[in-house]
Amino acid sequence: MEERKAPITNNPGRQGNYLQNDGANPTLNLELEIIDKPPMWNTSSFWDYTVDTNITYMTPTSSIDEMMKGQMKLTNLQKRMVIHKQPFAEGVFSKAYYAKILPDRDSKTEFQVVLKALKKPQNKSFFSAVLKKNTFVTQLADDYNKTLRHVCAAEDAKVFFVKVYVAKINDQYYMVEPYIDGHFQKYTNNFDYVNENVPLLSAFSHFSYQRTKKLFMVNDLQGVNNILTDPGVHSVTKEFSHGDFGVQGMIVFFRNHVCNDYRRSLSLKGHTSQENQIECNINRRDIVFNTKPTFDMCTTPLCNGRLYGNSKCSVCNL
Repeated sequence: MEERKAPITNNPGRQGNYLQNDGANPTLNLELEIIDKPPMWNTSSFWDYTVDTNITYMTPTSSIDEMMKGQMKLTNLQKRMVIHKQPFAEGVFSKAYYAKILPDRDSKTEFQVVLKALKKPQNKSFFSAVLKKNTFVTQLADDYNKTLRHVCAAEDAKVFFVKVYVAKINDQYYMVEPYIDGHFQKYTNNFDYVNENVPLLSAFSHFSYQRTKKLFMVNDLQGVNNILTDPGVHSVTKEFSHGDFGVQGMIVFFRNHVCNDYRRSLSLKGHTSQENQIECNINRRDIVFNTKPTFDMCTTPLCNGRLYGNSKCSVCNL
């Protein structure tokens, strides 16, 4: 039987008392078999590991135009985390594990998060690109929401992306995201699937292309309602490697994208590829996705709270 390291006291509750690691992190033996079961956030026996970690995230220094020149800054946080060793989901490149950030002197709140372990090891430059992509996409979404307000779109027409963090544990790097509760939907992919039943999101991809002067396009949109996670980006220089199909990806998107009312409200220009659209190339699935009700995301680092109107966050109370 595998020895369980870094035991945790059986003290369920929102702010349970977890044992110290005696100055060293345990070796993480994360399992590979997917078991989709609900998390027991407040049950101490649910957590297999307690680790101290350095968490890094990126923030923009100014506008989208400056970000395209690479102007961003890094922030580091020292946090203690508990991890459940059984994955509950997986994507093409990673497996997802339940985790939780414990309270400390900087924050009295526990934060529910997802730890993503890559299936194949990557170097530091890969994780730097992940942070850059997430910060860039988040800022584009903010610009999109502001532009929609300016053209008097409906109040609930807005999109948000959860913030991505990189955690270093025992010289290994992992991605960390706030946990999104709800029914996960796949709205578009990073190539030829564009579901026009969610025009708010397909218009966002179109907007990202025009806003960045045809240099970038956000794609592969998925999440819960209007809270999205793990998007892809096509770039002219293919700087985001995995899933970045460059100009070809942008062209394929437009061949499968039918412009809608958001495009007209935002005065987005059509693409030459749309002039030669063939009806059979337009992916019209019968699945109708609903992005409502829509939410605002809490901006407190690591928080997964949702805001309703002008209310305080129900998680961190900020």
